[in-house]
Amino acid sequence: MFPRNIALRHPAAPTLLNWAIHGCPTTCGPNWTPHQLNAYLTYGNHSSTHTPLATQAIQAETDEKVQAGICEAVPWSKIRLTTPPTLKVSPLAAIPHKTRCFRLIHDLSFSLHHSSGSFSPVNAFSDTTTVPHHSMHELGHVIPRILHHMATAPADTPLFLAKIDIKDGYWRMRVCEDGKWNFAYTLPRSDPKHELIVVLCLTLPMGWVDSPPFFCAVTETARDIMHAYEALPDLPPHPLEHHMLNLTKHDTALLHHPPSPLPSPLPPALQEVYIDDFIALCPAQHLTHLQHHSRAMLHAIHDLFPPPDITGSTMEDPISIKKLASEGTWSTTKEVLGWLLNGQQRTVSITDQKFQKITSQISTLRRRRRVPMKDLVKLQGKLNWLSNAIVTGKPLLGELDMFLHQHRHQTWVTLPSNILTLLQDWHLFIQQLHARPISVHELLPTSTPAYQGWADASTSWGAGGVWFGAAQPLLPIVWSLEWPPDIIQAIQRSHISINTLELFTILAHHLVLEAAVPTATLHHASVAIWCDNTTAVAWANKLRSSSCHFAHRILRLLTVRLLNNQECPFTATHITGEYNTLADFASRKHPTKPHAFLTAFTSSFPPPQRSFWTLCQLPNATQQKLFSLLRPQPLAMESLLQLNLNDSVFGRIGKTSSKTLSQCTSPSFQTTHCQPDSPCWEP
Repeated sequence: MFPRNIALRHPAAPTLLNWAIHGCPTTCGPNWTPHQLNAYLTYGNHSSTHTPLATQAIQAETDEKVQAGICEAVPWSKIRLTTPPTLKVSPLAAIPHKTRCFRLIHDLSFSLHHSSGSFSPVNAFSDTTTVPHHSMHELGHVIPRILHHMATAPADTPLFLAKIDIKDGYWRMRVCEDGKWNFAYTLPRSDPKHELIVVLCLTLPMGWVDSPPFFCAVTETARDIMHAYEALPDLPPHPLEHHMLNLTKHDTALLHHPPSPLPSPLPPALQEVYIDDFIALCPAQHLTHLQHHSRAMLHAIHDLFPPPDITGSTMEDPISIKKLASEGTWSTTKEVLGWLLNGQQRTVSITDQKFQKITSQISTLRRRRRVPMKDLVKLQGKLNWLSNAIVTGKPLLGELDMFLHQHRHQTWVTLPSNILTLLQDWHLFIQQLHARPISVHELLPTSTPAYQGWADASTSWGAGGVWFGAAQPLLPIVWSLEWPPDIIQAIQRSHISINTLELFTILAHHLVLEAAVPTATLHHASVAIWCDNTTAVAWANKLRSSSCHFAHRILRLLTVRLLNNQECPFTATHITGEYNTLADFASRKHPTKPHAFLTAFTSSFPPPQRSFWTLCQLPNATQQKLFSLLRPQPLAMESLLQLNLNDSVFGRIGKTSSKTLSQCTSPSFQTTHCQPDSPCWEP
């Protein structure tokens, strides 16, 4: 790594130059005692390196590194009597790899348990004053930003994607002269009589906890340089650009003939970097657009990681040519960080390999009531990866996160029934995600809601709310539910809080809307819901609760309903109780007969001329399924998804839709199982 050209104008250039000349600073804790050093030398390497094939792989890779000048091999006999005080020797592990026999891991996190005690590894210490940890703060936002760009890019222009990988990126950044002694390992010996060889890493090792921050500081700078190059009107050709412009016939047909000269301004492209992967999304109409963005990316990378003909290194080009020819080509469909992105259809889905791997791991854990904690943590990481890109996945992690926190000090755990149910829900959720690619428009709330409603719950009687039209027409709807006796008793015993009841009401409120409108009007649309409980509003917006089991259940069902309807995330907003009078009336004790309730409600809140209130009554079977969410043993997700909302009853007072209550000579309560249709009026 050595900054040059435009990279020298970047504010980070002095820091990067210092690292390039003097090496990255390394602070790996106190010096090891001779006793600790001898203990690690005696241990040697992990058992996975003891096979002849693994030994050969380690020797071959070490020879390659020594020849490239990124490692030094020193006989132990030369430094035994004059051991540098900072020498730390950590073991190697040989992990099977899909593209080569083994991937060598320098295990700098290995704590050696000795008869005289445990020794702290290299990774137990990190100097926050010299390590740029802030360079990694954006990694978790890469996929959300990509999906946001896909959703907001011009719909009439195909979106092309490209990915460039840095080959052996850590090996291209040196550590300071004294730092090399912190990252040593020994070559495995087939015969104990052979000379013990200590290998010193002159560059950032893969296993060091602080290697990613240093490396990301450089790649994040390279991303900034890409934007600087894109702003230039004309860029010189790059010798590798032809790899990126080798488009398929399908993608070529989406482009027009290249204009002459280059149109100005260029369509804005999104440049992202995830550690060593540079990802670009470009809405392009001409091949010239893609050519310009290709040159900007390639020149920017070589400004931070110069090619071998400039550095004189025996290593290959920092840009992986092999991956550039396969993954670097501009395409409307591409796998990015485990996700399948379609820039033409604007959808995202998981790969078959990811689907098989995650569902297999879930099935294995569900069959074993007692499981290793590390396996559950690994699964949580995979599910958290899914939920980062799929908004509706977040609530499905709530109970698992809380369970892992409560048992974080245990090695083995017994899975309770609620966690087994949660894993079953996740299995169903992933199947749905794999079966249908998710439109990126479902992941962002729309600027204008399709429908708007107010909801409220009481601890004494029940829940209720009202719905109105917004961007879509809808006649005014009112609904209510009365708590069963066992729920009332649980409320009185403080087993169920008002916060939970309000969140439950938001779920029921949404189900009423599903029953009242065609499902097609909810596709890629969002709704607005007002509630006078701040906690329920926060849970609904985050789709997550940190402590409430009831909230986890409610949010799981709510978000799966959103997924099935292909809805955008809804917006929950707090409203003070004095302004929530319509929903408040429906949630307090009132006449339960439909005609009497509508008469009282219409008298208190008369609709405008030529309009009327419609009462929605969810089926009793649906209500009982919903109430199970507030009981100790809720129904399984498969059963909860089978809510027959088509049996919902809609009724109103009057003979015709054109007459109000006061105009009807003999008003009656008329019901229908059909979805109501009528001109809307706004509150």
